[in-house]
Amino acid sequence: MTIALEPAHMNRLFPSHMVVDLHLTLLRVGDGLCSAIDGPRVGEYLLDYFHWSGADPVADFARIAASGEFLRLACKQDRALLDGTAVPIANGYLLAVSQIPAMFSIEDGTLQMSDFGLADSIVAGLLLVAMQRALLDESSQMAAELAAEREKNVYVINRGRRFAGYTAHDFNNLLSIIKLNATRIEQAAQIPDDVRRRNGIILETAERGSEIARSLMTLSNQKHDSPQIIAVDALLAEQRSYFEHIAGRKADVMLDLHAPGVTVKASTSGLINSVINLVINARQAMPDGGMIAIGTTLEPAAFNPVAAAFGRTVGNWIVITVSDTGYGMTEQVIRHAFEPFFSTKPHGSGMGLASVREFAREMGGDACALSNPGAGATIRIHLPAIDAATGADAASALPAGDKPAPARGTGISVLLVEDEPYALEALSEMLESMGFVPTCATSVEEGRAHLESRHFDILLTDVKLHEASGIDLASLAWRDRLVDRVILMSGYVPDEDTLDSAWQFVRKPLDVESLVHMMRANT
Repeated sequence: MTIALEPAHMNRLFPSHMVVDLHLTLLRVGDGLCSAIDGPRVGEYLLDYFHWSGADPVADFARIAASGEFLRLACKQDRALLDGTAVPIANGYLLAVSQIPAMFSIEDGTLQMSDFGLADSIVAGLLLVAMQRALLDESSQMAAELAAEREKNVYVINRGRRFAGYTAHDFNNLLSIIKLNATRIEQAAQIPDDVRRRNGIILETAERGSEIARSLMTLSNQKHDSPQIIAVDALLAEQRSYFEHIAGRKADVMLDLHAPGVTVKASTSGLINSVINLVINARQAMPDGGMIAIGTTLEPAAFNPVAAAFGRTVGNWIVITVSDTGYGMTEQVIRHAFEPFFSTKPHGSGMGLASVREFAREMGGDACALSNPGAGATIRIHLPAIDAATGADAASALPAGDKPAPARGTGISVLLVEDEPYALEALSEMLESMGFVPTCATSVEEGRAHLESRHFDILLTDVKLHEASGIDLASLAWRDRLVDRVILMSGYVPDEDTLDSAWQFVRKPLDVESLVHMMRANT
């Protein structure tokens, strides 16, 4: 039986087929060959395009067609191969072949599935390659889009951090003026009770403003003051009245200190502010009043979980705890409690506990929370204790009331550079009342003039002045040995690469006691 097929039907069965006469002249070429091979063309000799090793190709093709032998044609122009057989037809042969694609023809996409027969096994391979290429293209595009989004997010976050830092700087300058002058009133010998009460409101409000500023500083990744050696129990005992003031009239504050004489190297204001944050949280967790306990314990590193996490097995750690008798926290709340912006309060900033942990980690420790719903909460700050014998003289960090030292700044000369007149007046008066000998300047130029006239024990200068930088003045004074020590103050922490490692830094709004401790050290 003879079956006649139209060329269109043949192209569907064998897209790469060819029809030749008995002398191997091309009579028809399938559509699949036109896209993969440069030729062959109708009317031309088949073996002008394909290699053949036999001496008599006409006889070889007659034998192959009669026996049904396997036929392979290798293209001369490239590495393409055709496999199949020669089927005898009237006055010639049908070369029913399919393409064996070279790797480059798959990679550059010159071959399509339409170039092969419907049942050709190569179709499954091409389909797999096409799917892999599509997945790789999609992955590359997705990676590029994710990288672009990540870069955009980093840019937005950095802009937000810079904005938060600059805002905190201006805010802290104003708060510093308020706190310094309110402290002057508080320290006055005789003031009426109603004035004292109103001044207490100002101080408390300023402290609440400081909490917002600290949140902004945490958001902007700002560091704390220069670390000092601090006797923790003595510092907390000295601040007891302030903690009671922050706790309010409904809450009782109890100190349970069990680490006498133990010292840490940390930011004094950072430690005080962290405890204040925790006292404020405890007060808010007890709207009807209750007990706030501030305690310390000393733990060997081998038994301290934070020390174990840091891989430290020797030495001691001090644990500062602030506990309340409020409504407590669930396990889910504890898991997120230290995350920035997480808050269970309707109008909470979510930065209080985040700033506590940020402080603890910056000082080489950590913070954690313990609680049960309805049974109050305890926040633990873990800090490595410092061996005074190998570290520094811990007694120099003790508050004045805990050692029989004379006036805290007796004879220490200070060049004070501050361009805010109200802050300059208040700080100068307070330092003078504590025994320091301040000389005031409102600009870098004025500060230089004083430095040219005499030597100072301490240069205490603001970083951002109206027309110049306090860092430039500090660099001049330090280079020419016009001062023994440099302490910078600002509402915004400058970049570390602009500072000398021997300088110290204190952050606004100024805590006068912390500043005095820093100024007394090593003098």
